Amino acid sequence: MKKLLVLVVLVSLVLSAALAEDSALTVRSGVRFGMSRAEVLSAEGNVRAEEGRKHVTRGVVLEELELDDVTDSGAPADITYYFEAGRLAAVLIDYDGDDGLFDRLKSDLTARFGDPARPERQALGNGLYLVDDDGRLSPGALMWRSAAALIVLERDDDEAKLILMDRNAAFLR
Repeated sequence: MKKLLVLVVLVSLVLSAALAEDSALTVRSGVRFGMSRAEVLSAEGNVRAEEGRKHVTRGVVLEELELDDVTDSGAPADITYYFEAGRLAAVLIDYDGDDGLFDRLKSDLTARFGDPARPERQALGNGLYLVDDDGRLSPGALMWRSAAALIVLERDDDEAKLILMDRNAAFLR
């Protein structure tokens, strides 16, 4: 009985640590969901950032912060951070060119989160329009779910796009 109790406690600790790590998903450069604009800029360091447009969908306002000409996953990219009520709710990383990056990102995400699925319109909610302005995903788009995020990887012409959305964000509902 004592051994069983110790085993249950150890399994609980491991699962708690795994869930805590997942719920604090680091997007890049120490950036995590829930951060303020100032915290994101501080984590990014010396980058050129511009205020973007505001999106209003079903009463939810998302404000953009755009970083152009940065490097992510070893490739040049433009990054758009989306803030909901002043807190980071989504990130779009638009890579300049693919050159095998799509396949590498797919492999990395699969190793971390398991096999991908086709994106579901219902799960993405209004987040679909952050992934694609016209609300359509390419046939090869893939989606992963973690405790903290919905993650979509899409090949757009000859470029790869990655979007991470906070699963607790109001814009997904």
